[in-house]
Amino acid sequence: MNNIGIDYETFSDVNLPVNGLDNYKRSDEFRPLIASIAHEKGEETFDFILDPDAQAKFKWTITDILDRKDNQLVAHNAGFERMVFQWFGMNIDNRIVDSAVYARMLGAGEKLEVASRQLTNTPKLAAGSDLIQLFCIPNQHNKGVAPTPQMIVPKFQEHWLQFEKYCEIDARGSKEIADLAEFLYRQFEAEDVLERENMLELITYQMNQVGWSIDRKLIQKMGVRAWANTLIEQKKFFLDSGTQLNFNSPVQLKKYCADRGVKVKSLDKYQLPVVLAKVEKDIATTDETKFPEGVQKLREVKAMLECKQELGGSSLSKLQRILDLAGPDDRLRDQYIHVGAGQTFRTSGRGVQMQNLKKLSGNIRDMETVYDYDVEWTNTDMAGQLRQVFKARHPDGEIIVGDFSAVESRGLAYLAGEQWKLDTYEQGLDVYKVLVTKYMGIEYEDVTAEQRPRGKYSELSCGYQASAKAVQEFMFRLGFVVSLDDAAQNVIDWRNANPNIVQFWWDLDSLLKEVVTTGKQNQMTNSKGLVIRISPFWVESLQKQHPGATSLMVQIIHDGYPLVNRVIHGCYFKGNSLCYYKPEEQYRGGQLWSPLNKTASQKAKKDVLLTIYGGKLAGILTQSLCRELFYDSMKALAHMLVNVPNAVMVGQFHDEIAVEWWPDENGASKEVVIGMMERAMTMCRLPGFPLTAEIKSAHRYIK
Repeated sequence: MNNIGIDYETFSDVNLPVNGLDNYKRSDEFRPLIASIAHEKGEETFDFILDPDAQAKFKWTITDILDRKDNQLVAHNAGFERMVFQWFGMNIDNRIVDSAVYARMLGAGEKLEVASRQLTNTPKLAAGSDLIQLFCIPNQHNKGVAPTPQMIVPKFQEHWLQFEKYCEIDARGSKEIADLAEFLYRQFEAEDVLERENMLELITYQMNQVGWSIDRKLIQKMGVRAWANTLIEQKKFFLDSGTQLNFNSPVQLKKYCADRGVKVKSLDKYQLPVVLAKVEKDIATTDETKFPEGVQKLREVKAMLECKQELGGSSLSKLQRILDLAGPDDRLRDQYIHVGAGQTFRTSGRGVQMQNLKKLSGNIRDMETVYDYDVEWTNTDMAGQLRQVFKARHPDGEIIVGDFSAVESRGLAYLAGEQWKLDTYEQGLDVYKVLVTKYMGIEYEDVTAEQRPRGKYSELSCGYQASAKAVQEFMFRLGFVVSLDDAAQNVIDWRNANPNIVQFWWDLDSLLKEVVTTGKQNQMTNSKGLVIRISPFWVESLQKQHPGATSLMVQIIHDGYPLVNRVIHGCYFKGNSLCYYKPEEQYRGGQLWSPLNKTASQKAKKDVLLTIYGGKLAGILTQSLCRELFYDSMKALAHMLVNVPNAVMVGQFHDEIAVEWWPDENGASKEVVIGMMERAMTMCRLPGFPLTAEIKSAHRYIK
């Protein structure tokens, strides 16, 4: 394709980060200021403020460009540019591709300011932030409206010319990233993958435009009740303890615990219940007659933890965020980022972060009772039912949710050839119970409800070569306290039960190290005929930072088609360990690539290098393969729904698709739409892959 970069600079009096793109574009003050296009011959800029004919010239130029079928526009975060084209009355959504998606597919940072430096020779203009502050948002110079000729000339004319240059450079950067993506993917015989991702990005964009319907009145009422509950609980704690605490300060809360003999690493939503349960157990098992002061201190910690738990944590903070971002039509849009996770290509979230919504706790409650103050609704209760603030628009409509069943476990077994596990899924047996039979040498029918969790949590935690310590921490986050010895035994038992997966780790590790050592492409074939190919290449910006560091294109090839294509950058040996680099997500004038595992470094209080090994690569490949199967299903469902006027996709994440349906005599019944989802989410291009899905529906989002 002939890539033509496009970039806009715009004005709105709505704060884009706070209120989202949907509200930003709806403002009466919204206006495009400049547009630049970048093609092979250079850049062309259209000044909509100083040139009264610029709009007509621009629309004619775009129409002329798109008259040629081999031309495509490229924009960084293309949803924004599509929105501006709509403002111009030009609906050309399917003729724009997203260079931010391409950047992530190439293993670079998401933002153009870093991606352009990591991948191209066109770095974003450093003064851009100041120019945006001057021209794009309300300030003392523009009085809250778009810049006028009178504002620009003569006081800011030099700045305006620099602003035009800034727009041109962004358009050029987008084009060059797309050109590089096509070049590299052609080198690895995967150019068709870009076309597939363009189509999938468009599906995600269209879903983002539909958005989730919110129950604004309910959210507002929950906010009021949460505020009242917070005041009551904090006042009660103060009166009972005589201590004033900032419950939003982890430092203060951990110090409060430590001063009373209780050391905690974290009081997040996973660990607080575990710490509380341990404190309650210590109170119950301590002889108060011998240790009255110690028990009293434990009770003080218990009271603080119960108060913290009741305040609702971060979950209820989403209530205001939903209201801030929802449009006047009570739709929450633009929440999903296509290929948001560069290592696996999975979708990520922004704004409300729908993927982090707390799962429903306990029984599904009647949300109408929130309005009745005779019915108790604690903050914990409301946080546990938060998903229900999303609903179908039509009073008789429903949210239909399809969810892959244990797809990662199936994917890893398929890649590694762990046939007993594939057979277990094919037969409809409980894989967690089967694991327990292998651990304990008992019959399937004899596995008790108390024994089954051991199979479940070892299956969830051990698949990617986790250590005993990592398994212990994983289980702790899920609310299970196990000793390091017990975690180590789980690791041993799980590995003994899954010898082919363990061998898969070692085979991948050997393949990785051989390619980096020799600098030559190599591959292996699994028992299902899938080819795992690793090809080396070198990136200029990384070579400047670390000469000789080898970037890798890792592919899973099915029937000659590169189904999975993932990039790992800058591999190098540190002793026997194979290390790598991740892209920096912010540019502050320093290095463009980071060798550090920043989370682990912060935790260990020392530098911890990023490492890649067989188990970790197994995780990347498994999640990537499952992601491709998921998008096969999403693509199929989108095609099925094209001619269904009363059903539309509103959300998706990892292995879940949400469709909003409403009754319509000219449309499809709910049962027909559910049938479509079942077909789309159980068809699989991989022979022998036991893909299944669970479908649920209700008026509110109750997954």
